[in-house]
Amino acid sequence: MDSCEPFLAEPYHERVAMNPPVDHRALIKTYLPHREPFLLLHRVKMLKAWQTCEAEYDIAADNAVFQGHFPDHPIYPGVLIIESLAQCAGLLLQASQAGYVSAGAERGGDMAAIELLAEKLAHKKEPDAALPAPSGYGLLASIDKARFIKPVMPGVTLRCVVQMVRRKPPFYFSNAQAFVADELVAKARISAYFNLANHD
Repeated sequence: MDSCEPFLAEPYHERVAMNPPVDHRALIKTYLPHREPFLLLHRVKMLKAWQTCEAEYDIAADNAVFQGHFPDHPIYPGVLIIESLAQCAGLLLQASQAGYVSAGAERGGDMAAIELLAEKLAHKKEPDAALPAPSGYGLLASIDKARFIKPVMPGVTLRCVVQMVRRKPPFYFSNAQAFVADELVAKARISAYFNLANHD
């Protein structure tokens, strides 16, 4: 899939009823080096190893960025939307490489593994040392064909959907899209350089 056309599988509002918001930041910190205030993901909604990841970030109405962008007409910056998409792509790569998404296969697959690990990590400041840690590091390599379709306002949840379309280690290529509810607000093609211990 080389286009940036929407690949939303099912209506967002139907899944919200089944999966009320939770906080996976402790789990996400196991995968990513980012920390507050620049950790721009709150929870993982879906992850399939080497295929796709869907994650959410709650844009609070009192987010400090709105003090300057813009005081009289607050709009969430497009560059931060791209950063959330890049973090979602990094989460997919690091989680796939670390093998976390295989750990819960007996509980129903990738999402079950994420929920299991999130449950273990939710009340801890640091990841459990017994859990496998990701090896290697990642860097954003390029952003192509970025488009900002609708402005994002305060007090909404940004939903990031990343689909890996090509692997050529150490480079990984993804289509990335951002939604507010079911509305596409931004999209881009993202490539990352990852020095991974295992590419397969």
